[in-house]
Parts: sequence; C-alpha cells; structure tokens
Amino acid sequence: MSIDINLLMHLLDPNIHLVDFEKILMDYAALKEKLNHTEAQSFYFRLALDGKREELAALKKNFNSYRRLFKKYTAYKLRKKIERQEKRKLSINAPSDINLMAYMQLKSIDNQIAVYKNVLELKNRCTELLPIDFYTEHPEKLLQLLSH
Repeated sequence: MSIDINLLMHLLDPNIHLVDFEKILMDYAALKEKLNHTEAQSFYFRLALDGKREELAALKKNFNSYRRLFKKYTAYKLRKKIERQEKRKLSINAPSDINLMAYMQLKSIDNQIAVYKNVLELKNRCTELLPIDFYTEHPEKLLQLLSH
C-alpha cells in the first residue's frame, strides 16, 4: 500500500497552502494582461506604467526564487530544512522575554519555513516548474498547477 504524501502533509499540518506562490502567479498574470492592454486601463494606471513594469519584474524575480528552490532541493531535503529551522526556532523561543532582535529572527525563520513548505507542496503537485511566462501563455497549465 502506498502513502499519499499530500494527505500525509495535510494531516501533519492542515494549514499548509500555497497562498504566497499562488498570489505571485495570479498577480503576475493579471498585471501582465493589464500591461498588454494599457489602452483599456485607467488614466492613473497609465501614469504609473514604469512602476507597474517594476512590479511585474519583482513578481517574476519572486517566482524565479521559488523555481530555483524547486530545482535545487529534493522533497527529502526540504523536509530536513523545515525540521532544522523549526529546531532553530525552538532554541530561540526558549527565553521567556524575547527582545526585538530575537523577534525579528523568529519572523525570518517563520518566513523561511513557509517558503520551504510552499516549495515542498509544489513538489507534491508537479514534477517540473516551468518559467512564469509559460503559465501566462498557457492558462490551462496555470489552472492545472493551481487546482491540485
């Protein structure tokens, strides 16, 4: 009998979801569509075109960091990284009165754990993560990636 890793991950942590990754994909697709049809956008949108292009580039950069992690680590290594970060978090959490630096370090560790969990969930959904423009050019593939 084989174990469904998605079911196991959701049993261990039902709060795992791809909010950040999905938001990047959806925001990128929406903004790219708006930039491709600027004549249909508001006057204020057209005034901020340079800023919108920078925002599009930032979204692409964020997607590519997920993609690099996806390619670099196996699911096993991601689980080990999550485990190590959680142990690190517990060692910082030990003192009863947390100062500002410790609080910032905890938040940084929480963010790293969230990213690793997102990438691990992606690994459970697909075998290859293609460039972001592929998903905007093939909306059916985007829906397929997001619908698992």
